[in-house]
Amino acid sequence: MPSLRTVTHDESKSFRPKVGILVATEVERQAVLKKMRPPKNKRAVLQVYSGNNTCFVGRLGITDIVLCMTAMGSIGRDSSMMVTAEMIESWELAAVIMAGIAFGKDATKQEIGSVLVSDRIISYEPERLGVSVNQDRGSEHMAGTVLLNRFRNVVGWDFCAPSGRQCGFQAGPILSGEKLVDHPEFKRTLFERYPTAIGGEMEGAGVAAAAERKGREWIVAKAICDWGDGTKTKDHQEFAAAASVSLVEHVLNQVGALDSL
Repeated sequence: MPSLRTVTHDESKSFRPKVGILVATEVERQAVLKKMRPPKNKRAVLQVYSGNNTCFVGRLGITDIVLCMTAMGSIGRDSSMMVTAEMIESWELAAVIMAGIAFGKDATKQEIGSVLVSDRIISYEPERLGVSVNQDRGSEHMAGTVLLNRFRNVVGWDFCAPSGRQCGFQAGPILSGEKLVDHPEFKRTLFERYPTAIGGEMEGAGVAAAAERKGREWIVAKAICDWGDGTKTKDHQEFAAAASVSLVEHVLNQVGALDSL
């Protein structure tokens, strides 16, 4: 863990992080903090109390970032939608990235620790329930053009599972809803409704909606920690969170990659 120094929001105004990193659990927050370095010419990562949020300012790779943890889910007082909007406004961010853990679609074709990168987020909750037929009414949000391009074109990223297996990443549609999915029948119906989706999580819809409302780029990059099929455990959460953060750090460590934001 890096050294932390608490400063006021006024003291932190000389730092202009370009990218906001959002997480929704302590495991995810710790995974990011372990990789953060102090801002230039500082000896510690800065802890800043900004309005309703506790933020951490430093560098990930060569990029100045601000890290903040939301509550789980996209709706609610402390949800990803609310915190994303507040972060963008407070720090004048160019982009936001949601990192952390997700559930995978197919254990026969995917692996624990594989990072799912959103080319779009599908909000699966809005639905018209009819007597004879149901109708999906959720929106689809396309990830930011620059961020998606940079994640799709990752070369040379190296992150291994404890077994020595090389972890990979996969870009595609990610489902997002308020339910913590761990039910085989519900999961089956989800992927029947959205057969091209590669996995699911809970905060991406809120991040996407808030970022688009503010005219900022966004992307979700979360690693598979379970399959949402009734066998959910916390055994792989720390490893999956580390895989996600490692890929994000790799992208943020590329010279010039985010200049066009």
